[in-house]
Amino acid sequence: MCKLREAKFLEQQMGQLPEARLKPSPAFDHVMIDVFGPYSVCGEVQKRTSGKAYGVIFTDLVMRAVHIEAVFRYDTESFLMALSRFVSVRGWPEIIYSDPGSQLIGAERELTEAWKRIDRQSLHKSGTENGLTWIFGSADSPWYQGAVESLVKSAKRAIHFAINNQRLSVQEFMTVCSEATNLLNERPIGTLPSTDSELNILTPNSLLLGRATAKNPGGWQPNGNNPGKRYHVVQIVTDEFWKKWTELYAPALVIRRKWNTANRNLRPGDVVIIADRNTLRGDYHLGIVQEVFPSQDGKVRRVNVMYKNFQIGEKVQKYKGHNEAVIVS
Repeated sequence: MCKLREAKFLEQQMGQLPEARLKPSPAFDHVMIDVFGPYSVCGEVQKRTSGKAYGVIFTDLVMRAVHIEAVFRYDTESFLMALSRFVSVRGWPEIIYSDPGSQLIGAERELTEAWKRIDRQSLHKSGTENGLTWIFGSADSPWYQGAVESLVKSAKRAIHFAINNQRLSVQEFMTVCSEATNLLNERPIGTLPSTDSELNILTPNSLLLGRATAKNPGGWQPNGNNPGKRYHVVQIVTDEFWKKWTELYAPALVIRRKWNTANRNLRPGDVVIIADRNTLRGDYHLGIVQEVFPSQDGKVRRVNVMYKNFQIGEKVQKYKGHNEAVIVS
């Protein structure tokens, strides 16, 4: 009983950042996607009718830029149209990472059920035709989507303060999504430079627009219509951004604030206690590690755990032949 009561979460040393997070690349070359919502919108013709709208957020893994699209039906066709609008503006990315859908932000049951209706084969086919690789993360593992989960929280916060509990029209909701996109792209990343620096603030808009905010400063455009001179100005702005990104933002990515100690890897056959928040007090679900998935550095951070799923209040001494449940943790 002491081992059950004093059980601690298993930890492992934090893994290395993937190359996609540290290698400068064109904007939205490596993208992570998530979905949030739903929000209530009124009909275009019959104003008294209500519909549901969702936000699809795209974030660049390197420069942390954000692009939000609005969808009003949660099916494969609507999702692909949102992706088509995104790539028409930002271009086709090389790799897209996304959650498989069983555990989305906020754990909305409706959103979870809607995501299950998305046809993954259609997503893969559409991406492959345009040189895109689609990678789905592990189920019930939102920490694999940490780069976008934090931005979903910021996006929902911005939209909440903008609309509160109001019911918007379709055009109003699309406008709010665009304004939230610009607001997130104006947030500072990394450490602010000193006051005597040439670049006062470093934001995703510094690369997307050539200036930190959407406000037009005026007078920065080169004189004349010489294309070579204009191209030279664009190259200077791009080089300046990546130089400041390397100096101000990249060093903050490699700092490990927790999970610094390496522990023994789990092995098949290990008996573990499953942390289930729906379990009644005094009940403990024991499971057996069925399969392990080592990372590139040899550390095991993802396993398949098998356990018996008993009903609440059932006497486990009277085994009734329940099937094993397998979860990825």
